[in-house]
Amino acid sequence: MFRICSINLLCAWFIFSNVYAEQLKPGIARLKAGIENYENGNYDEAIFNLEIALTELSENDKENLWKAHFYLGLSYYLLGEDDEKPVHEVCVDDFYIGKYEVTQGQWKDIMGNNPSYFKKWFKKSDNYPVEWVSWNDVQEFIRKLNRKTGKNYRLPK
Repeated sequence: MFRICSINLLCAWFIFSNVYAEQLKPGIARLKAGIENYENGNYDEAIFNLEIALTELSENDKENLWKAHFYLGLSYYLLGEDDEKPVHEVCVDDFYIGKYEVTQGQWKDIMGNNPSYFKKWFKKSDNYPVEWVSWNDVQEFIRKLNRKTGKNYRLPK
């Protein structure tokens, strides 16, 4: 079933994608400069540019989702599920959310183990998302992460 709200979400995705692409341009430019220096034999300059590029790119691992105020739902005369009606006002405070799943390496650093089934299939599995964890495992991970960092991480509601 096609919903008008899907169009709005698609438009928002394109806007955020373009903004994110703009944020990555400096890091990508440095990455290109590093590769060009390497190809020209300027190894020290290449390493310097690549280190800066990786730092600039990795600092974008959390996304700030801004405060939003919008209307959600379907009018009574449109087809849809009862819990999608009526159109109602929604207000969301701004928050940060991780762009990527927790990796096997991050899990291992906090929990001291790697429960992932697929770790044996990949030589560098630390960069792959962790799997085979329960909701309770994740709650324990968050408790340990909060103790280690002094921050207040939690799952989205």
